[in-house]
Amino acid sequence: MKMQFVRQHWHELTNTNRLCLFIDVILRSYGQVMLQNNPLSGLIFLVGVIFGGYNAGKPQIGLACLLAVISANAAAYLYRLNRKAWQQGIYGFNAC
Repeated sequence: MKMQFVRQHWHELTNTNRLCLFIDVILRSYGQVMLQNNPLSGLIFLVGVIFGGYNAGKPQIGLACLLAVISANAAAYLYRLNRKAWQQGIYGFNAC
C-alpha cells in the first residue's frame, strides 16, 4: 500500500514540477540501460556507476556519465523530439 502511495505522489510531482520531471527522465535513462523504465532502478544504476568509478580510482567516470545523460536529454527536449520517448528515458540511455 505504501509503495502505491509513493508511486502516485511521485507521478503527481512530475506532472506539476519540471525539475522533478527532468530528474525522473534522467533516472529513467539509467534504468533503460537494463531495459527498466523505472526511476528507482535508474537511481540504483546511477549509484552503482558512481560507486564503481570511485572504487576504480576514477570518480570522474560517474560525473562524466551523469553529464552525458543530462546533455542527451536536454538536447532531446530542446529539439522537441518525441515527448513520450523522452519521458521514458529513451534518448538518454545511450549516453551512459
